Amino acid sequence: MARWLENYAKSTILSSIKLWNNLDTHSLQVCIFCSVGIDAPRRFGVLGEELPSARVISNELHKADGQSPRNDKLTMMVMQWGQFIDHEFVSTPVMKDTMGANIDCCDEGNENRTECFPIRIPDDDPFYNRTCMSMVRSAPVLDHDCEPGFREQMNQVTSYIDASAIYGSTEDQSISLRAFEGGLLKIYEDNETNSEQLPPDTNDKYTIEAPKDRCALAGDKRVNVVPALGWSHTCFMREHNRIAQELVGINADWDDETIFQQTRRINGQQNYREHICVKYDIIFHYCSIFGDGVRNLLFKDKNGISLDLPSLNIQRGRDHGIPGYNHWRKHCNLGQANMSYDGSFILPDHTEEQRLKIQNIYSHVDDIDLFPGAMTESLLPDSSVGPIFACLLGKQLKKLREGDRYWHETQDPIIKFTNDQLTELRKVSFARVLCDNFDVSQVQPDVFHVPGIGNERVDCDQIQGINLEKWVSCDFLPDGRPHFNSYCRKKRNRE
Repeated sequence: MARWLENYAKSTILSSIKLWNNLDTHSLQVCIFCSVGIDAPRRFGVLGEELPSARVISNELHKADGQSPRNDKLTMMVMQWGQFIDHEFVSTPVMKDTMGANIDCCDEGNENRTECFPIRIPDDDPFYNRTCMSMVRSAPVLDHDCEPGFREQMNQVTSYIDASAIYGSTEDQSISLRAFEGGLLKIYEDNETNSEQLPPDTNDKYTIEAPKDRCALAGDKRVNVVPALGWSHTCFMREHNRIAQELVGINADWDDETIFQQTRRINGQQNYREHICVKYDIIFHYCSIFGDGVRNLLFKDKNGISLDLPSLNIQRGRDHGIPGYNHWRKHCNLGQANMSYDGSFILPDHTEEQRLKIQNIYSHVDDIDLFPGAMTESLLPDSSVGPIFACLLGKQLKKLREGDRYWHETQDPIIKFTNDQLTELRKVSFARVLCDNFDVSQVQPDVFHVPGIGNERVDCDQIQGINLEKWVSCDFLPDGRPHFNSYCRKKRNRE
């Protein structure tokens, strides 16, 4: 059994690192649209003029003047799940100063540092009274032959949707989260709320406002960025421990390692299957307009300095050399943006109001950045995104599924689930997970949509869950894997 457990542990934690993950290599994005040579960010448009400030674009296209035009039938769970899934397979580190210190690109003399790509704030900005927003460039990485080339960025988490946000992207991270007893994850017993919370992170770099405050430890370090992320991580920590405790009762002969690895497989797949495969069209729901919290006050520090999320998204795209909006229109076989003889923009999937706003910002349609160009498109029917994001999200999620050799529907005889187990995994919904892990008595079956006709709130006992009896094993295969088959269950029933 030990040989299989060792191999399985390495595969579940490190498999994507060695072959597909970007931890030791680089991302697939090549900086083909860098402005100068192979390293500089995208700074200039097709006419040679400097691209408009990302903050100017944000002010014109992404400010919240009223109610969002996006889908009002979706719950906040869509946003939160989208953020959690994003953290599952993307984390791009930025460059650091000597000894790992952070760089402020707005400090005197820093704007022209190679690590810096600050955002220019206009003098007439409606919120900020400064002219610079700091942004440090993403850390570059050498190519497969350890040689310099076109600037590319690294990914410091596994590049799969594999529950690495829960269990970590490295073996050391996974070890730090485990209790090594009964297959459980570590917890913090909160006596004030009489609940199980994430274990505390003892990293002394955090700023704690009150002595009793604590930061949480999870598989992804961004767990502490906003309270809702902490909630998401807490949810799946509790779900892991719930499953592990039930498996202990079903298979008393399993040791800690077997319980942990089998629980990890179940916890990682039972939820991601529903919300990635079936509902990919709404998972990455965004709003085209942003309130002050993210557009003016993002990550406000003790000195009152804050950031603007849309501006950062635009500037980061330029840093990475991401081609402009029109490039992706062609990539997705959509009608390209064009210009009339008098210079007017022709944007096939934008309203006249948005067309004029974009035309007043950019000098040429080929200069339009992907983020604002796609975010301001008219929405597709019954969707929260326009044509470009529908295309790119669909392509990306398809690749995430087809490129993952541990995808739960794999037919690989060594790692596949049995047909009975797959049937059980397909029953699970996020609603059931909420019922099992929080003080919830009623919930709508589809938690991503507001309650209504056909999605009325029901008692939790009416929402089906997973039957872990399908994971009964009466023996082990020669390589140490638990042997799951119907004979085992029948044998257990007779006993």
